[in-house]
Amino acid sequence: MPGSQTYVSRVTGLMSPRLSLARVAAAGGVGYLLGTLPSAHLAARLASKGRVDLRDAGSGNPGAANAMAVLGPRWGQGVLAADIAKAALACRAGRHLAGSAGEHVAGTAAVIGHCYPIWNGFRGGKGVGCSVGQVLATFPAYFPVDLAVAAATAAG
Repeated sequence: MPGSQTYVSRVTGLMSPRLSLARVAAAGGVGYLLGTLPSAHLAARLASKGRVDLRDAGSGNPGAANAMAVLGPRWGQGVLAADIAKAALACRAGRHLAGSAGEHVAGTAAVIGHCYPIWNGFRGGKGVGCSVGQVLATFPAYFPVDLAVAAATAAG
């Protein structure tokens, strides 16, 4: 695995606990920051030339479902794709930094960052798109279950 052996001692073959913990923590930080990227907010600004704020329109939730309702299906699908991509990218970055553990921590942190972005007063989306991206990157066999949850969330 690329990146997973960078913190393994060549002499003993063991991981340094301090270094591995630091790498996993860094993966979590990177994942959180990627999760805070405001794809729905950016789409709303582009679609409406700055006139629509999703926090004040529709359901008030700055996520893909509200973007679809307020901006239309094309923009909503774009936001959903961006949310999926940012979580998958976070998982990839986490894997590069700290192996499998970093991948899972970064993906989870991306979902948390999407739901509770520091830049937006901890008011974010529902995390459905991000969780789909995380599942696709870390556990693709679970994807049908996550897709069912996403569909149920979008419907209600």
